[in-house]
Amino acid sequence: MVLPFDYARFPAAARARNLLVQLPPATLAAQLADEYVFAEINEALTLSLAVENEARVAAMTEARSNVESMLDRLAIRRGQLRQ
Repeated sequence: MVLPFDYARFPAAARARNLLVQLPPATLAAQLADEYVFAEINEALTLSLAVENEARVAAMTEARSNVESMLDRLAIRRGQLRQ
């Protein structure tokens, strides 16, 4: 089950050290670069998943439309055969 999200399943990790408030510029740049790359990869994966799901929904919508169209044709044919 996705919603509602159960936060108790994922306890917060204990911090091994205090957060650094002042970092040397080289360290800050390296860590920011790592975070940026992670965010870009995460965005690409998320968008890929969204596009895949959108394609699935479109295919299922088309399939449903085809089934409804076939049912309508069969109902008409049944009516013709009954006469």
